Amino acid sequence: MDFMKEDLLEKANLALREAEDSGASQVEVEVFRFRNSLTRLANSIIDQNVAENRITIRILAYLGKKKGSYSLDSFSNDDIKEAAGAAVRIAKVSAEDSDFISLPEPRDSSSALTVDDMVCKATANATPEERAHAARSIIQIAHDIDERVSSVSGAISTILAEQVIINSLGVSAYQSNTVSSLNLTIIAKEGADEAAGWASDNRMDFQELRIEDVAERAARKAAEGFQAIDLEPGDYELILRLMDAGDKSITTASLAEQIKRLSSSESSIVYDEIGYADVRSVDILSD
Repeated sequence: MDFMKEDLLEKANLALREAEDSGASQVEVEVFRFRNSLTRLANSIIDQNVAENRITIRILAYLGKKKGSYSLDSFSNDDIKEAAGAAVRIAKVSAEDSDFISLPEPRDSSSALTVDDMVCKATANATPEERAHAARSIIQIAHDIDERVSSVSGAISTILAEQVIINSLGVSAYQSNTVSSLNLTIIAKEGADEAAGWASDNRMDFQELRIEDVAERAARKAAEGFQAIDLEPGDYELILRLMDAGDKSITTASLAEQIKRLSSSESSIVYDEIGYADVRSVDILSD
């Protein structure tokens, strides 16, 4: 796996020392590394297989209660030194923050998650060929579901993220994580009519992405979408379906709450034990 912990810490400490040498009384430096590898599908072909590796450094410099901040997307020592000096110069001309007391001091983090809890080797090491193979399978599965499926579009991505944060009071922390994601939009055609189906999945482990399930769900939604009708403004019963029982970060319950806030009338929302939401009496607004 391609980790950069030591390099990130080295650059963070360089920025911290430079800001202190420029007169800062307290300094905080955050270095974020983001590597995104992506395979994109369009019109049932693989049209992109790309990767991005980005570094962002954020420097906070305090002069008493005055704060200056500066961010840069460079790993050059000269650029980092200049940014640290700029953060201090900004602090000098900034108004005091009366609420600021101090940056945090070190504390015990022995119960924190380990790298093994947050990182999956299969995701960090996933190759363009593996993503392309998955994309090819998705296209085949979708077209086999229904002859009306005309195009498959979407993306498969694997992300490796690392973050370092240090300050002049001794705080020094590092974290990393991996994420795999798949999202598909499938179009079906029947004569002059078109219908679309969408589905997605997110996993820490690339090999656990539900390739077949997502392709099938999106294709079936598209194929079954020709019965859609126009609705006049009014009061209707709406049933929300849980997007993915394996993804606890997004629930129908949260979506239902948003709909309730946007509705012009009070809505009755009932949840069951897995977050299913039955939203009753939701207005379709004319605007």
